[in-house]
Parts: sequence; structure tokens; C-alpha cells
Amino acid sequence: MTLNEFIVKWQGKYCEVAGSPGAVNQCVDLANAYIRDVLLQPIIEWTNAVDFPSKAGDKYEYILNTPTNIPKEGDIMIWKPSPGHIAMFIEGNVDTFRSFDQNFPTGSFCHVQNHTYQNVTGWLRLKVAPPANPNADLQKQLDDTRKERDRNWTWFTGLCDVMKVAAVFETAKSELEKLVGIEDKYNQVAGKLSEAQKQVGDLQGKLTTITDSYDALQSQHNALQGQLNAGQATIQSLKDNLAALEKQIMAPVRRGWKAALVALIDKF
Repeated sequence: MTLNEFIVKWQGKYCEVAGSPGAVNQCVDLANAYIRDVLLQPIIEWTNAVDFPSKAGDKYEYILNTPTNIPKEGDIMIWKPSPGHIAMFIEGNVDTFRSFDQNFPTGSFCHVQNHTYQNVTGWLRLKVAPPANPNADLQKQLDDTRKERDRNWTWFTGLCDVMKVAAVFETAKSELEKLVGIEDKYNQVAGKLSEAQKQVGDLQGKLTTITDSYDALQSQHNALQGQLNAGQATIQSLKDNLAALEKQIMAPVRRGWKAALVALIDKF
């Protein structure tokens, strides 16, 4: 939680954190809530505001109020005389500043308050631990990972030796290589089959074309055969008519007594 978030949370409210039942909603309650929730440090109990510097311990730096010193945002301001007052610095200069207060004036809830430096003895600032070397931490993680990897690999290879897994692996590898070879051959045959199927498809197309041509020619043949048959019938009819005409032409003409004689001869 940041100081701004802390101010939003408690603005216009009363804050109570531990302490004596007879002294509630004091300035030290708000300061302890800030120490606990923002600075993430143990609260400082059973002391007046003016005594916070002596009770805070070595996690804090106590900076005396001088005409040229200016606090930083989040510093814990201390007032005298006893019991004193305590508040969280927000912003300011060498003459005035604003802080987040409770019970100033007496009985007031949490709010932003304007101040001068009158009676301010100094302010507490949480010491910041030097940042860790990220490269060193990363190197340690890498080293630990390598050690873990080596330990696991040694354990695995030892287990394989005990269980004679190496021979099984070799057999499995050999069988796998055979399977790979079979798969390659299968792919080759499948390729040839696909090509043959394509050729069959092409031939079927050509056969269909030839069959269609044959059917057309057969239809033409049948039509011509019908025409031929009709022509032959016509020719035969003409031949018959021609024969009859020839018979008539070639027959002798008999009249009078010749006709009577022929008729008599025909009777016998």
C-alpha cells in the first residue's frame, strides 16, 4: 500500500490501533496503522508520540529539524512537548508542509493538515536495505539448477544401469529405426499408387471418350444399314417390275386363228 492509498482509505474516518482503552483515535494510532500497512514494520506501542524516535529502533533514521532540512514524502513527523504529536509528511518546503494527521486539533478524524515547523523536533525515515545483486541471485539460481539437473541425471543413469534399461533402449531404438524404414517404404509405395491411380483416371477418361465415339458411329451405322436395306428393297422391286416388263415385251402377239390354235393346244 502506498501513502496515497493509505490517505484514501482513512480520510474522514477515525483510526484505532492497539494502545490503551482510555486513549482511542489518537495520533499514534494513525502512525502505527501507517507503520504496519505501508512501511510493513511492527507497530510501536505504549509510548507517546514524542518518544517514537527512542522506541523505533535501528530500522529507522531520525533526522533532526533544521532550517534547511526538508522531509521526504512518507517521513514520520515528530512534535514536542510531551505527549507530542505525530503525522505522515506529504509535501512541503523549508517553511510549511502538509501531512496526514489524526487528533490535530484534538478529537479530529484523519485528514490532511497544514503545518509550520514550530515544535517539530525531527522526523523518522525507514532505512532502505541495499538492493540485492540480481546478477548474483540469478547466478545462484543457475548454479542450483545445474546441480539439480546433474543430481537427477546421475540418479536416472544409475537406475538405468541397475535395471539394465540401456539394452531395452537399444532394442527400442533398433525397432524404431525399422519402423521408420517401413514408413519410408510405405510412403514410396503410396506415392507410386497415387500416380498409378492418376494414370488409371486418365485412361478411364480416354475410354469414356472412345466409347462415346463408338456409340455415335454405331448409331450412324444403324442409320446407314436401314437406308441400305430400304435401297435394296427398292432395287428388288425395280428388278421385279423390269422382269415383268421384259416378259410382256418378249411375249408373241397372237391374234385370230393363231390365238385359237394356241388356246386349243393349251387345252391338251
